[in-house]
Formats: sequence, C-alpha cells, structure tokens
Amino acid sequence: WQVDPEIVKSISFHPQQPFLVTTDPNNISIWDFQGKLVTQFQQHAWAAVFTPDGQQVVAAGDDGRVGIWEVETGKRLQLWRADDQRLWNLTLSPDGQQVITAGEDGIVRILTQAGKLLSDFLNHIGPGRSVSMAPDASRLISAGDGGNTRMRMANTQEQERFALSGNGGARLQLSAGGDQLLSAQGAQL
Repeated sequence: WQVDPEIVKSISFHPQQPFLVTTDPNNISIWDFQGKLVTQFQQHAWAAVFTPDGQQVVAAGDDGRVGIWEVETGKRLQLWRADDQRLWNLTLSPDGQQVITAGEDGIVRILTQAGKLLSDFLNHIGPGRSVSMAPDASRLISAGDGGNTRMRMANTQEQERFALSGNGGARLQLSAGGDQLLSAQGAQL
C-alpha cells in the first residue's frame, strides 16, 4: 500500500490504534495499516494530527481555519479561524489542550482547542512551514522557508535560531526525549 506523494500533504500516526491520518487537496482521510479507508472528512487541509487520546482529528488548511472532527462518527465538532492566511502545519501540546500553528505570515500561534489565542510570536521571515513540540512541552521548534529554523524554550521564552542544511520548508519532528530533531523535505531525511 502506498499513498501518492504528489497528492498527500501530511501523514500522522494514531497514538493507540493501527491508523494513519492523511491530508490531500480535498479530504482528510483515516486509513488502517493495510490501506483500507476507515473514514473521510471532506475538507482541504495541509496538516492533520490525532489528539493524544485518539478520539479526534485536528486539521488546518488554506483558509486559516482549524477544524476538529470526532474520529468515530466523522462529525465536525469545531471550526474556528486561527489566521487570516494559509496554515501550513500544526501540532498539539502533549496533553492535547493547545493547538500550535505555523502559517503563511511566519507567525507561530498557540491557541486553546476552542480557538482562544494564548500566545503568538513572529518566528519567520516568510511562511512558517512546520512546527513541533517536545513531548515534555519544554521546547517548540518551527521551520520556515530559506532554512530559517527556530527553537523556543517554553519556560524562559528564549529563542535560538539555527540553520539546517536544505531545510527550506522542511517538516520537523522532535524526538520523544526532545533532544533529537528529525528534518525531512521531499525524499530527504
């Protein structure tokens, strides 16, 4: 089983079940590991993730809105505007209570699951393409165009800027311990 890399924009594992969530220009889709479609929500999204309990999918797309769907029923529970521009990526805090977005305007936003803005900071000149939070919530890392990568420490709000070779628009993921970083772009890790 293989998804079309020209169509699929993001992929994320379910925290407990053998499921994946993918996004494409028209749908948010949940698949089992054999490639059988479990459920689908008709909504464009650039990124989607499961909540930590696996009961919901949170997604963001071109219109700057974040949607939350119930996995079991497919019912959309919430839809709210996080930005006036395209959202390229999102992640959740480890407890699932905060939604962190990276968008076209280069601003990283931290919001509640109801859409209330908690914090925002200009992290990138140009679009913010990826955002990831360490499992202990101590670090937030984001990447933008042109190799612009920043790590923000949660307890001090200090930022560190660094470049990763060829990571313009890369997807980033912090390891479980938060001390290693995976960077992927296209077919390169």
